Amino acid sequence: FTDEMATALSKSEFITDVVLPATQLSKAGLKSICGMPQLRYLDIWANGFDPTDLDLLEGHPALEIIELGDMGIEGNRRLRACDLIPRLDKIPLLNTVYFENVITSKVEAEYLNTRYKFRLMQEN
Repeated sequence: FTDEMATALSKSEFITDVVLPATQLSKAGLKSICGMPQLRYLDIWANGFDPTDLDLLEGHPALEIIELGDMGIEGNRRLRACDLIPRLDKIPLLNTVYFENVITSKVEAEYLNTRYKFRLMQEN
């Protein structure tokens, strides 16, 4: 999946669920997808995004569910819950968060469980 495909997809007025794990999508492609006002579900697991890229979703009018994560290769994990939570909290309708291989403390997991329907998956 490329940035060009993301731009084409973003022109749809009817697609509400976008699942793009482990693609070649860049921040430009993500920006196109995040511009879909009807987007309700977004899975961008293992795309190598920086936590600040989630700022593109601030105030999104429809997003309810997001899946985020890294590949799970030890020593190669970049995503930390402490960097993601403040950004997720700025998505007004978000109610479900799935993390896979995101570095998450017990306190952060407890917070996420009280604020969202939350699932954390970790590879050993």
